[in-house]
Amino acid sequence: MVKRMHLSCVAGALMAAGMVLPGAASAAYTTIDFESVTFTDPTSGTTYTNVTAPIGNQLPHPDGVGIVDNGFTYDPGPQVGADPYDLHIANQVTAVSGGLMYPYNGTTIAGAHHSSILARADGGSFTLYGFDYAGYVLNGSTYEVPVLVTGTLAGGGTVSQTFSPDSIVDGIGVNPDFQTFNIGQGESPWRNLVSVTFSIVDPQNITAATQGSFAVDNIGVSSVPEPASVLLFGAGMLGLAWLQRKSFRRG
Repeated sequence: MVKRMHLSCVAGALMAAGMVLPGAASAAYTTIDFESVTFTDPTSGTTYTNVTAPIGNQLPHPDGVGIVDNGFTYDPGPQVGADPYDLHIANQVTAVSGGLMYPYNGTTIAGAHHSSILARADGGSFTLYGFDYAGYVLNGSTYEVPVLVTGTLAGGGTVSQTFSPDSIVDGIGVNPDFQTFNIGQGESPWRNLVSVTFSIVDPQNITAATQGSFAVDNIGVSSVPEPASVLLFGAGMLGLAWLQRKSFRRG
């Protein structure tokens, strides 16, 4: 009877550890690509779920309204002066508005003014691996403003780095193209983040025409396992070790 109870406890501990191990030992890599987003129109109260920007156009987005994509929120930053602070979830091949050329990479992108903020929808922490970036430029120019990336750490404090595009039009058509920036392959200090802010850092080149516009795409992230899952896995392993030691003494 004792042996049967002991074997049952060991099996239970193994099952508990096995069930928790996948979530505690690894974190799934996710790409925020804006191809299918969810948002709510505050005016009508209508929620649009998993919608895609039509080719040659963009989704309508009121000022201050963010989107959800793959478990992450992406919101416009605060308004600067009288400039708009909406998002442009766009799939526009060759778009020129007021002398301003929109960037394009053949897929849906997320344009913003001055700054934007990425965070997990459930408030948890995550790791940042990299992103694609492009600046909106004046027609006839190739200059793209640099972007400052600032991560807020779960334990307090921030980490930041400035990235400067090469301003070489070597992508699709004549539009400003995107440049891929990798951030330490997800290594420290870009771990355990609760938010990441993208903001342009060249105010002298922000004009009434550019309105501080920039775009990002293909943000590589992975969610950090919840502390409760890690603790539960550790408790299961300790319990298994205790049972094995007890069995050894009895033998």
